[in-house]
Amino acid sequence: YKFYITADVSERARRRMLQNREKGIESDINQLEEEIAARDYNDMNRKMAPLRQAEDATVIDTTNMTQPEVAEKILGLIGEKKK
Repeated sequence: YKFYITADVSERARRRMLQNREKGIESDINQLEEEIAARDYNDMNRKMAPLRQAEDATVIDTTNMTQPEVAEKILGLIGEKKK
């Protein structure tokens, strides 16, 4: 099974900000968005092993999903493929 897990940059920045808060670290949401977008660009455009979705991977956009919902989605897709 191959899954390509993604989420909007703004949602990923929001999640990172919440993680940082739990650690007692205050973060600027705009700066986090810029850093994440820059990292994505670098990862997708590097010469060696650029980040790409595999042709046979199932895309799961987790932007509006909780962690349990993501796990449920993945398990559901695996269950469908087993049939």
